[in-house]
Amino acid sequence: MKRIFLAVIFFALIGGSCRDSFLTVVPQNGSITDAEFFQTTEHFDSFIFGMYTEMQGVADQISVPGSLMQDIATDNNQANLPVFMNPNNGVFYDKFWQVYFNIAARANLVLEKLPQAPAQARDRIEGEAHFMRGFAYFNLARCFGSVPLLLESYRPTQDVVGCTPEAEIWNQVVKDLTVAAAKLPTVAGWGANNLGRVTKGTAFAYLANAQMYLKKWPEALKATSDLDALGEFGLMPNVRDPFSRFKENSKESIFEIQFREDNNFNWGGNYNKGTLLPKLTAPGDAGREFAPGGGWGSFSFTRKYADSFEPGDARRRELVLMASEKYKGEDMKDTFKMPGVFAEAKNAFSTKYWRGPQLGPSDLLNPQNVPMMRYAEVLLNHAEILFETGNATLAYEKMNLVRNRAKLPNRPVSTDREVFFRDLMRERRSELGMEPNIYFHFVRTQRLAPFLKSEYNIDFDPNWTRFPIPQRDRNQNPNLCQNPGYR
Repeated sequence: MKRIFLAVIFFALIGGSCRDSFLTVVPQNGSITDAEFFQTTEHFDSFIFGMYTEMQGVADQISVPGSLMQDIATDNNQANLPVFMNPNNGVFYDKFWQVYFNIAARANLVLEKLPQAPAQARDRIEGEAHFMRGFAYFNLARCFGSVPLLLESYRPTQDVVGCTPEAEIWNQVVKDLTVAAAKLPTVAGWGANNLGRVTKGTAFAYLANAQMYLKKWPEALKATSDLDALGEFGLMPNVRDPFSRFKENSKESIFEIQFREDNNFNWGGNYNKGTLLPKLTAPGDAGREFAPGGGWGSFSFTRKYADSFEPGDARRRELVLMASEKYKGEDMKDTFKMPGVFAEAKNAFSTKYWRGPQLGPSDLLNPQNVPMMRYAEVLLNHAEILFETGNATLAYEKMNLVRNRAKLPNRPVSTDREVFFRDLMRERRSELGMEPNIYFHFVRTQRLAPFLKSEYNIDFDPNWTRFPIPQRDRNQNPNLCQNPGYR
């Protein structure tokens, strides 16, 4: 874990001060020391911004969980699960393990330095740090289960720390997110210059989701109800709205990875001004007038996914493109028509991130945000929570709000558990395709194995509900655990 701490300190030394908008930072000359750094609100903010930028590098891998469901085909080998699910696969280290431990390490250092923070900003700084640590361990727990629980900045003993049981990780997530919900500002409280930073509502949404993992349904219901009581969140009118670059950080946004053209961070060569998702999700050889770099076709939906939508579903019409269909993204001058016969004819393409040709200065990166959680997902979570607390009627009301936005009629209320979860998981699949959380909902509800068998005739090894602990860290730390089924 020592290398994580050193990266944290390095960022602190090159970090800058907050100006008049979120994620705008003026780099320093490198002469500041750790002892001198945590003195002003600007110092703390610039260090906290490093937690946001840590997440930018994982945006282009949000398809990994979806591909494990087989609904997303990639140019890697996720479809071959026995090959993909191994401790030496670098994607688990680079895109999950390392980034979330980095975020947790930054949060630990902020909390350690909190007594030095200016009094007028201390609560907000504490809330943001607790959210980031809770968010980091939320992801580590659902990906890996038992992991090292590090609640202090670096100590040499962390180099040989063992794993903490998963239940204790979840309990810590709940503690952190509870503090965050109490300390963080609302959207209005942050003000327009800080739009995109985590809020009280963000903390409530992830707190509710964490309680769902613990099956603490009354507590989950309270967190979701507290979110709604804020009155700051709701569905946007159209299914495409949450993915429009003109409507970023809207009322439907719970949490988005921020990509800003005013972002002056220099964070080790990782993506700081845009995401590869438009290029990766556009059809291969679509042409530069329609897609960044002409389109790569690396992440595409399977035909089974495209055919799973109900007739008339606006999400199929607006957000999924098949052979011979037409699409005019918001940044396209002309209409793109998918060839009837082309290399990926058996697949379909997501238009959630692919909106048109390259906009930014790089041919690789587009400066557009990537949603991590939306209010539509919160509504579907709320539906599950309500059903588990005995209110099937209101559960379907929440689910039907999402369906109605997609131009679909209400589903009739059923108190039968299997019917309800069939309805709910179909809705999640249609709403959350090519987004980061869909796979984890199937794993958490123990519905992934039956789904893969019925849809793709794939036998799912129960051990794969947790990712393998990366072998590279196990080679350095003899006390680091490994999940069952991996060597």
